[in-house]
Amino acid sequence: MKLVTKRFTRLCILSLFAVAMMVGLASAGVESEDRVWQYYDPGSERYGIKAYFQPCHKVDQGEGYDLIAGRYVKQAYVRAQADGFTFIVKICGSYDSGRLYSREALFTERVYSDIVISTPDARVKSCSTCVQRLNYGWVYFVKGPYDD
Repeated sequence: MKLVTKRFTRLCILSLFAVAMMVGLASAGVESEDRVWQYYDPGSERYGIKAYFQPCHKVDQGEGYDLIAGRYVKQAYVRAQADGFTFIVKICGSYDSGRLYSREALFTERVYSDIVISTPDARVKSCSTCVQRLNYGWVYFVKGPYDD
């Protein structure tokens, strides 16, 4: 009876360890240092978008946000649009913020881990008869001959 209990205990401990390792591996590399924040502000009835990045962060495979693996972000942009609706008369107007860019990161900033660069907020008013779109994109450093 004791032999069976020890085997069962070892099996439980090994199973818990294996599950913990799989959870750790599944989450590793998925969360990015470079992020896009989309939000709705009920107080001002606006949709908004903002992008953040660290020029020192080399993008890993599978980070999301349409980032290209193995590259360093140099600049980010966001854009907010609303398509107005017309039914005999114009019910609401169209709006386009255009691309709002962050400042360009300097090549030398790639070594400092505490620098975070962000775009301005791109906002568009909420309207039940409009279609709102929030877009973002990234500009990367050109790889030089001595880059990793």
